[in-house]
Amino acid sequence: MDERVDRSQLSKGEYANHFEIGHDFVAFYLDCGQAGDMQQATKLYSRIIMSPVAAASLCKVLADALDEYVRRFGALYDESGRPIRKGNSNE
Repeated sequence: MDERVDRSQLSKGEYANHFEIGHDFVAFYLDCGQAGDMQQATKLYSRIIMSPVAAASLCKVLADALDEYVRRFGALYDESGRPIRKGNSNE
């Protein structure tokens, strides 16, 4: 981790498995929350507002992290078993 980053105001965090993204000319809006089941509604609890340049940076660091994850732990599959990010050819 980068020691130059101040994490003193970072909260404990919340689990998210539902995301909504919007944008206008100035900013991208990433809403995060938890998807509900048949009895519970999806709850959004956090909004991140970022510039288009920051959104592109987020895409890059997330893609890099996913590539590293797949290298270490193997391919990722969606709920129906289809690969969504392939791992090494020898898996």
